[in-house]
Amino acid sequence: MMRTPAGVAILSAIALCSLASLPALAEPQAQSRIALTRTRSSTAPAPITLDEIVSLREFREPQLSPDGRQVAFVVKQAFRDCDCYRAALYLADVSGGAPRKLIEEEEISGLHWMRDGQALSFLSTRGGSKQLWRTSLNGTVTPLIQHRTTAPDDWSKQMTPGQTTPIGVIEYVASPDGRCIAFTARSQVFPVAGDEHVRAGVLYDDRNMSMGSLYHQYVAQLFVHCLDSQAPRLLWQTTAAQGAAITLLRWAPDAASIAFAFEGQQTKSDLGAGVALLEMNSGQVRVLSKAWDVSESHDALAWSNDGARLAVMHYQEMLQRRTLSDIDIASGRETQIRDDIAAQFGPFLQSAAGFVVELTGTRERRAKTGLYHLSGDGSRLQRLSSEEFKVSDCGVVVGTQVACIVQSPNLPPRLAIVDLRSGKQRVLKNVLINPDLDTATLTHVQELRWRNRSGLEATGYLLTPTTQRPESGYPLLVMAYNFNGEFVTAASAQLTSYPAQPLSERGIAVLLINGPRVDQGVTGSSGLAALALEPLATLEAAIERLAGEGLIDRDKVGFTGHSWGGFWVQFAITERPDLIRVAGVLNGGSLAEPGTYWYTGKEAGRIVQEHYWGGPPYPPTLDNYIARSPALRTHRVRAPVLVEADAFAAHYQMEMYAALRARNVPVELYVYPAEGHSFYRPEHRFYSMQRNLDWFSFWLLDREDDDAAKVEQYARWRVMKQWRR
Repeated sequence: MMRTPAGVAILSAIALCSLASLPALAEPQAQSRIALTRTRSSTAPAPITLDEIVSLREFREPQLSPDGRQVAFVVKQAFRDCDCYRAALYLADVSGGAPRKLIEEEEISGLHWMRDGQALSFLSTRGGSKQLWRTSLNGTVTPLIQHRTTAPDDWSKQMTPGQTTPIGVIEYVASPDGRCIAFTARSQVFPVAGDEHVRAGVLYDDRNMSMGSLYHQYVAQLFVHCLDSQAPRLLWQTTAAQGAAITLLRWAPDAASIAFAFEGQQTKSDLGAGVALLEMNSGQVRVLSKAWDVSESHDALAWSNDGARLAVMHYQEMLQRRTLSDIDIASGRETQIRDDIAAQFGPFLQSAAGFVVELTGTRERRAKTGLYHLSGDGSRLQRLSSEEFKVSDCGVVVGTQVACIVQSPNLPPRLAIVDLRSGKQRVLKNVLINPDLDTATLTHVQELRWRNRSGLEATGYLLTPTTQRPESGYPLLVMAYNFNGEFVTAASAQLTSYPAQPLSERGIAVLLINGPRVDQGVTGSSGLAALALEPLATLEAAIERLAGEGLIDRDKVGFTGHSWGGFWVQFAITERPDLIRVAGVLNGGSLAEPGTYWYTGKEAGRIVQEHYWGGPPYPPTLDNYIARSPALRTHRVRAPVLVEADAFAAHYQMEMYAALRARNVPVELYVYPAEGHSFYRPEHRFYSMQRNLDWFSFWLLDREDDDAAKVEQYARWRVMKQWRR
């Protein structure tokens, strides 16, 4: 939807009507509070510490006021003393002056201005589950929508058979006419369909179930609350599914209907995902577009100004392809417009002549995340913002301006106002959330571009130590992947376990590497090329280039990666064992081994794996796995391996871990309970960074810390070093 300040006009009215009697809940206590002040005791330049990296404050959700004079934004910060996060809502004048804190909570999201510019709406967990609230400009908080739970709000809790648990408000958007709010919720169903199925057993169907379906299934729900109704109305819901969701709520310009994306209609015919239209008058839901393959989801929806058409961005994970389509609402006809946006995709923003989108380039050319102008018919795509900076997380458009976060690998994130006509950005110098970075000595980061032997372009960001270069060159640590121009402190917002700056400060050259964008096609050979062969060729070309320049020691190269990057590491140490001296894997390595073929119990997962490997790990395509699968080739590994995983992903690591152990390859596996795919808890982030700093310093620099708590760690690693020799 083309977002405008009018999109939240109803919230003020609802607050004064049906929900005005609900009391504001007390804010939970916390050991630490957010303050935009210096914490370093000295102003003398000094390297950044791991604790400072964990505690760096983050900008979130900048929003210009309706008159364009103020900007509201969220600051999020991790605190190790409570192993928790806090979020604060700040307000700053565009013309200058120190920002002013309005409220501080455990979580703040979904920030929007009211139409009159005198209050803001936001989602918060202050009531125990995520609900919709309103704050005045003096920080007085009152409830807007409280979708109450009927049981403890814990998605991981096994409920009584047949019991459901509404999970509060997940996403919301107000209608353009200011009369209604649409919002989504989700109910947990345990297990598949109530008591009778629990007693009699469940007929398993891998076309629409996975093993997780036996424990956690949800129903995603779409509610609308209007001024003329006493309570929200449930207008549509998905069938029960493990990944049920309703997202991307977009009101039509005339407020007569709502477009949305859904997942959870788990039947063979519609493949579990699609785009639908809810007509307000009749309450009827019409599916406009269904998923094209088992791995499809949707990135964005946007209405045309006249409400006659809907732009849809399809994302096919199996092909790593995004396709922009145009749907004629009257006829339901869908026309594909372009499929070259193989990039990270952000929301559509308002534009008089079409749309503005956040992209990391196109399939042909990767670039820092920035703003691109997309014509209404999708035929023209042109970058607006400078490629020198990453411009992202933009808010609602006010006139021709929008508030965004601007940064570069060498410049910390700043708040800026961007003009959508020219792409020019004006940084708000009065808003500085990490003043300690002024005295932190940081390694300069250089953007690199190169091509592999197939001619495919790749990008990376190189940190070169300031220490004297050894005669043989610096040791090199390569980190993979998904770097799109962010300020390099840890590595990126996703790779929170890799301390790039401290490693470089110790004397290791660090290359943050992105794989090439490959058209995966529909065959096993092209899928394997995209998954493994071309990324490996890109790594080889990068090492060859840096070694040829005399910068690095090709005999001291480490490689570590997260998610798919973790598989990239596993493939590299088995395919080119001479290339990598030491390795690390964080929550990676699935869709590659015989065991992962069946582990989830889901047909869709097997289809995706067959795409990469040409078939299942059984004759006759078993030979493909024997030839390339990392777990079946650990006898070739010459690098010790550090593996870190959350408790769920650890199950996927066990096949490679067991294979390494069977071959007596040194491997250490650390499991972090209660974690996610990208490590989130502050203490986990700190200790993971410390472990990676120790691990790669030991293998690439022969360095050991004199910390008495690490004596056993280094004793184990010295034994590994004897094996390596």
